[in-house]
Amino acid sequence: MQAQSGDAGFIRAVETKRRAGVVHSVFNRALNLRFDDGPDLYTLISRRKLRAPNTLNLGDVDFHAAAVVVGDRVTAADGTLDIAGKLRVGVARASSWQPTIPALHHDADRMRVGLEIARSFVLRHGMRGGALEDHCGPLLSRMVSRRIGDESDGLVAAYRAGRIAEAVDHASRLIGLGPGLTPSGDDLLLGFIAALQTRRPLPAEAAAFGAAVVRIARSSTNDISLAGLVAAADGAAGEAVSNLLCAICNAAIPAIEAAVRDVLTIGASSGTDMAVGVMSGLRASCR
Repeated sequence: MQAQSGDAGFIRAVETKRRAGVVHSVFNRALNLRFDDGPDLYTLISRRKLRAPNTLNLGDVDFHAAAVVVGDRVTAADGTLDIAGKLRVGVARASSWQPTIPALHHDADRMRVGLEIARSFVLRHGMRGGALEDHCGPLLSRMVSRRIGDESDGLVAAYRAGRIAEAVDHASRLIGLGPGLTPSGDDLLLGFIAALQTRRPLPAEAAAFGAAVVRIARSSTNDISLAGLVAAADGAAGEAVSNLLCAICNAAIPAIEAAVRDVLTIGASSGTDMAVGVMSGLRASCR
């Protein structure tokens, strides 16, 4: 089968040299793999066009039905991914994109307007139980949400004041915190780091914060969450996150609502947590 679209870097990785790897994790509509020559995770997505770092979008394929299992060997050569002879994916006709987080102008007044619009929309439509407390949910869920909120507030305050070591301490208590395949605290930090990356040149404190979070996350969360944090710290994020950052900074109401809707479709609660992180990161960087 042919990939429909993909991250330009992933496409190059399949086209330019022979590589071997292994299937890291498998779901019905998603598959993660890792090449032997590096630590990065690469993702194949079925049905849904998700423009994200290190991702290829395929047509309709059920990876479980294809009998792909964790540990299957993967080879990439001459523009084709071969997954243990069970699935072959060509990239020659795939359209490509760059997942680079855009540089944006930070006008404080306009950003405050954009943030208020986005916040209102997320509160009305976001999934509760992670970064947004479900006031009718189980006690444990409410306690986790409150802790996420407390650490997030502390993170914003510390970063805005230039107390980066303190901000990293708050971030360390968010890593791995909360429900989900990618924990809510991790998704929030992904959005937060992505927001910091919109300034050019990248401030030294933003680079230091992102690097510190990644360093802690390597031993504190799972590989899938870590991959998103690494990408954000390297200046890359999914199209939905980048569109939300642009819309908020431009205070464009229709664009903000459309962008929030797109982000909220990511995972179960992941999109909501990322959106909260984006808003927190923009607040923190708007001094």
